[in-house]
Amino acid sequence: MYDRDTVAYNRILDALEIHVFESGHQLLETHHRECAALVSSFMLDVEAARLKTSR
Repeated sequence: MYDRDTVAYNRILDALEIHVFESGHQLLETHHRECAALVSSFMLDVEAARLKTSR
């Protein structure tokens, strides 16, 4: 389940995507593929939105 702070952000930011991993401080060591895919997807979405609004 999400913690209180995460839920609060979700209420404020309507486009927020929440991804919770069972991990400690070594998230990128244990879940590097998943994190890289999420960052890549985010960057592609940001670029697509930028290109869409610049027309």
